[in-house]
Amino acid sequence: MSGSTAPPHVVEDFLGVIQIFSDGSIVRGDESTIMPAGPCPDVPGVQWKDAVYEATRGLKVRVYKPPPTPGGGNQGKLPVLVYFYGGGYCGGAYDHPLFHSCCQRFAAELPAVVLSVQYRLAPEHRLPAAVEDGAAFFSWLRAQAQAQPAAPGAADPWLAESADFSRTFVSGGSAGANLAHHILWRMALPVGAIRDHPLANPFGPGSPSLEPLPLPPALVVAPERDVLHGHVWRYAARLREMGKPVELAEFAGEGHGFS
Repeated sequence: MSGSTAPPHVVEDFLGVIQIFSDGSIVRGDESTIMPAGPCPDVPGVQWKDAVYEATRGLKVRVYKPPPTPGGGNQGKLPVLVYFYGGGYCGGAYDHPLFHSCCQRFAAELPAVVLSVQYRLAPEHRLPAAVEDGAAFFSWLRAQAQAQPAAPGAADPWLAESADFSRTFVSGGSAGANLAHHILWRMALPVGAIRDHPLANPFGPGSPSLEPLPLPPALVVAPERDVLHGHVWRYAARLREMGKPVELAEFAGEGHGFS
């Protein structure tokens, strides 16, 4: 029929989980086909709750508090572990059963106050949206650390009671680890720094040699079937070339994100 337009058709399809159509619309499917929940039991005694760290976008952080130590009460304040979940910047969620269970275990076994951070996902929100969200989270966390406990509503009561902000560690899994790296990199770089700044490119023309630095021993894990296996192997090799203590643990037959 003259003047009719064709219906939107799929132009990108990621395993049926994310489909992008010719009109720009996006349809998300069931992520469990590529990220099954599996057995994810709750850890007895670990408490958790959600808090909003960025009200405009409604972004949340899930706060985990470990059980009291035997003998009564947590002895002093605990370190803080910030965790960014994985999913290739396109999938995953801070409340996914896998990551929820993982953070409960971190809280109980370290022990620590664990903060699992929600961030916006592509393709609806392309990079650097996730990095911007991470920077916003750390602004919120800094405000929490500086808040006066006596001021009403100034600080989250769990953090005011249990968190030792002087011992804050940042971690992540897969894309979340990459995100953690880029957020801290962005926070550390001086304003106006170019990509050959020593903090951006440690092997750049003006960068000092890393060989004199007394780096701690490193454990590098390389699953045989991980698409990033070659990069992991070269990372370990570069450390060895600089005379740094490194152990390369290779796992035959394993892929990305194995356990």
